[in-house]
Amino acid sequence: SGEGGPRASILLYVRLPRVCAALLAGAALAASGHIIQSVMSNPLAGPNIIGVNAGAGFCVVLQLALFPVSFWLTPLAAFIGALCAALLAYAISRRTASRLTLVLAGVALSSVLGAGTDAITTIYPDVLVGVNAFKIGGFAGVDMARLAPSAACILPALICACALSGELDVLSLGDETARSLGMNTRAIRGLFLMLAALLAGAAVSFAGLIGFVGLMVPHIVRMILRSQRRHMLPCTM
Repeated sequence: SGEGGPRASILLYVRLPRVCAALLAGAALAASGHIIQSVMSNPLAGPNIIGVNAGAGFCVVLQLALFPVSFWLTPLAAFIGALCAALLAYAISRRTASRLTLVLAGVALSSVLGAGTDAITTIYPDVLVGVNAFKIGGFAGVDMARLAPSAACILPALICACALSGELDVLSLGDETARSLGMNTRAIRGLFLMLAALLAGAAVSFAGLIGFVGLMVPHIVRMILRSQRRHMLPCTM
């Protein structure tokens, strides 16, 4: 019983926040990847491929440089950066039917945003220590206070995405089919891009630039479920 106090403290204040952070980040990034792939009708798309993660990372680093003590701004900065990158990638995809062009544009966008991040760390070297850990990603420094703002964004967004999963399935069939069924494709696509940006941005704000989850998990689940599309989004989460 003498060791119960330290063990309980480690469990509650170290292990539990990391487990919650891993669950939230995994669900958010996987759902974001599935939404982006469905909305853009491109299996190669993902938060890290088309620059969404890089946009979130750039704005987070900029916020840390300009407002280092305002940690509550981090999820907001990540969302703004992710949304701007997602909208830019979508604008590019609207101008070309080539999936390869979208991927190449995403790589170029990520490179430009990465260069901007490096420029900020050069001008503000005090941010460098935190930026290196942020680029690698992880949950070592996560606690409940830091996790709470992001969780308040991720959980409602996941619920909203599940509630609209039927519309996402219809949209993934193509614009002509969706319009023939009476769907306002422009509004629905914009809503899903905002959800994807919110999920990816909130996850990146505390987990760092972890990107492979958003690209790989939807493909793995799609291989398992095959034609059962209605269960795709919940299983991806």
